[in-house]
Amino acid sequence: GHIVRLYVQRDRQHNEALRQQEDKIRLKKQLTNNINHELKTPVASMLVCLELLHDHPELPEEKKREFINRILANAQRLNSLLKDVSTITRLDEGAEMIETTPVNLAELIREVVDEERLRTSMSIITNVPDITINGNRLLLESVFRNLIDNAIAHSGGTEIHITADTNGNFTVSDNGCGVPEIHIPHLFERFYRIDAGRSRAEGGTGLGLAIVRNALALHGSGITVSNNHGLTFRFRLGN
Repeated sequence: GHIVRLYVQRDRQHNEALRQQEDKIRLKKQLTNNINHELKTPVASMLVCLELLHDHPELPEEKKREFINRILANAQRLNSLLKDVSTITRLDEGAEMIETTPVNLAELIREVVDEERLRTSMSIITNVPDITINGNRLLLESVFRNLIDNAIAHSGGTEIHITADTNGNFTVSDNGCGVPEIHIPHLFERFYRIDAGRSRAEGGTGLGLAIVRNALALHGSGITVSNNHGLTFRFRLGN
């Protein structure tokens, strides 16, 4: 009986390993297909503008400037997309690839918020005690930066609040319009957009909240989101 149980356990472990490997392959294929789709629009726009500038040197300066600005905006979007794809690919490799050091979260948040305040008229209000955890500083920065960027780009609100208690229970919320409940279960999916056209126009890559979820998972935390006079994200960071 003991030998039978060992064989059954081995088979279960083998099947679980196969399932995980199949899931990784499926996610990589899905990511590749999504990236190809996301690259087509900015590349096509840049090609059209460059062809017009190349074939019509007589264009008025104002029109040339308009095309150059459009090329620049699409190049910046491509750059953001490549950075986000690099991050999420690294996250997919797993925790063994991520280096950790002691990180003071109050200090990290203060630095991120100081930078974000330069690019928005929204008030960013923080109330975070002195919390130090073992984590990856760049990924933790990406968590708070992406949540703030999401509120700036999509909430339509005037305030962003970042709060935490001494146990590391965090809340990031805004006083904006929230989202229809039908979208809530999908917000952390890669390339998921409520309004695809608007998101692309604002330079979003559709990977920000997926990066948040995966970065938190590598730090042993999940994340939830709800409508509460705007969006409210909750997660825990602690050792």
